[in-house]
Amino acid sequence: MRPIFYALPSDDQLHHLAEPQPKVQHLYTRSASARKQKRVNEIVAAYDRHNAAIDRLRKKHGIDEANQRSDDLNVACCRLVEEIDASMPVTFEGFRARQRFW
Repeated sequence: MRPIFYALPSDDQLHHLAEPQPKVQHLYTRSASARKQKRVNEIVAAYDRHNAAIDRLRKKHGIDEANQRSDDLNVACCRLVEEIDASMPVTFEGFRARQRFW
């Protein structure tokens, strides 16, 4: 749970009853600002629209499928590299090929 911090007025901003003076009362209220909330809502909506546009473009251009195909090919390539690494060269050409490989 996130702690809530409310700023306390300094002594010169207090009435004799320990309440903030009217000129600084707005700084210490516990209610949310409608203007700030509206701005936050606009930012969140813009972020959601941005993410939706990215998702549409990824689907339109097949980015997710291309990434999956790339991952599959990478796995196959790694298996091939492991197989080559595990095999022992028999001929001189095999030794040279293995040296070029690494």
